[in-house]
Amino acid sequence: MTIKTILVDDEKLAIQGLQIRLEKFDDIEIVDTCRNGREAIRKIKNTLRGGEASLLSKRSQESQGHHKDISKLS
Repeated sequence: MTIKTILVDDEKLAIQGLQIRLEKFDDIEIVDTCRNGREAIRKIKNTLRGGEASLLSKRSQESQGHHKDISKLS
């Protein structure tokens, strides 16, 4: 089983680092990346459709408060 994943962070370098690390696993598929919580919620709803995993930087200014919204999607 493949875990479909959306990476979310406002720092491009952090996303790139996660991609490099996660691409080593055959059972993880990175389906998209986002730079803030609003964008992540939209893509999670459209891409994962009740999806399996999202990795979100809670410290991002744009993501403040959105981590609660994302947890409600599952």
